[in-house]
Amino acid sequence: MAMAGGNNLVKKKSLAQKLDTMNPFREKPVRTAFRHIRENRKSRMEKRKSDWALRASNARKTRNKQTWKKKEFELLRRKNRLYKITLENKYRELLEKTKSLNPDTRKGVTKQQLLAYFKDSFGNSSEDFFDNVFDLMDVRGNGYVEKEEFTVTMCFLMFKGSANDSIELAYNIFDTDRSGEMSKAEFSAMIPTVIGPRIQAILSLPAGRNAFRRFLKQELCDELLMFYEEMEQVNLNYYETGLPLQIADKIVEFYIDVGSMYQANISALTRETIKAIVNEARDKNKTHIPVETFDAASNEVIIMLEQGPLVRFKQKIKNNEYAVFVNSVWRVLDLKPSEDMSLEKFKEFCSHENVHLFDFLEELKAELEDEIFRPEFPEKDEAELEKETDLLENDFVS
Repeated sequence: MAMAGGNNLVKKKSLAQKLDTMNPFREKPVRTAFRHIRENRKSRMEKRKSDWALRASNARKTRNKQTWKKKEFELLRRKNRLYKITLENKYRELLEKTKSLNPDTRKGVTKQQLLAYFKDSFGNSSEDFFDNVFDLMDVRGNGYVEKEEFTVTMCFLMFKGSANDSIELAYNIFDTDRSGEMSKAEFSAMIPTVIGPRIQAILSLPAGRNAFRRFLKQELCDELLMFYEEMEQVNLNYYETGLPLQIADKIVEFYIDVGSMYQANISALTRETIKAIVNEARDKNKTHIPVETFDAASNEVIIMLEQGPLVRFKQKIKNNEYAVFVNSVWRVLDLKPSEDMSLEKFKEFCSHENVHLFDFLEELKAELEDEIFRPEFPEKDEAELEKETDLLENDFVS
């Protein structure tokens, strides 16, 4: 009886275990197969949810853009009728000039056509910035820009819409979903576009300088920025009086000598030239040397920073992989990590040290006005004008 009772306590095998026991030569046990089925079903559901969320986000973005376009077009129609007519004519010219890129003009202007127009008329505009402008123009999201969309956006870029200055214009351009608030992702995508390829732009932002320094430490090349900042101070303090030889010796000891504590990665020729100038000044008992002594080394360091670390730094910010910079901006503005940036907070960010960040939009406005209201006939030089004046005077006398 005890044995019988003991046998009753033995757990029954599951169906999967029985099938595995019956067929031990299966490539995959049944239990594993069931698990894969569950995982595949779960991944399909997650993908479906992601697709739904993306569709909803795109639909919301399209609605917001259409609302924005209607508001701007009404403002344009009421207050800037001359701009509206002129830009509609410019749109027809654009279609005619770039017809080879898109023979079928019924849908509107393509991105390729607009890029060719922008490169021809506004050579200083980067392709990253152009992508944001095209996204602003392409209200329907179908890859084509119609006459009304072109007219509204070009007027908006010339401060003839709801934006009164470059800061409000930048906020609207980089608020890509047109929600009226700027998310961390949108802010991260904006920064690499506006700072451009030059190191001075990112270093002009207090948060940008600190974030870039931390990034260089991770890449084990922060001595480049240290040398650059040292040269900034040298040019600021000693440009007119010359650099004291004692300070020059310290710079050579810390940054120039091979094996020094913060050796800068410069060419051997530049290194030896600097040391020769410093040694010659010491031999002649001079107390100062020209500040330009270190210019070649400083230029080499700037080129190295701009072609290597700065490119990678901008890419990481754009892909939202390096959140140190954005998080520091959010902390300075007293924004919660999950909170979006309002226009008022954006203006606060642009004030003080960041006030010149969007000066390029002022330049673009001037270029746009010059391009759109440029006279169709070329200007005549002084010789031609004098000749015409003489002819008119002779006709009048006769």
